[in-house]
Amino acid sequence: MKLAGILCVLLALTAGGLLWQTQRHGEAHTRYASLSDEMQHNRVVMDELRAMTADAR
Repeated sequence: MKLAGILCVLLALTAGGLLWQTQRHGEAHTRYASLSDEMQHNRVVMDELRAMTADAR
């Protein structure tokens, strides 16, 4: 009985750890995707500014 209790606690800790890692991975992926989108937007703006500067010359 004592062994079964210990195994249940270990199983609960393992499942909790896996859920925590999954959540952290999701947060990191979301942050990376947001930064990637912002970088793409900044690249488009810089390309437009370069084109305007070239036209002004």
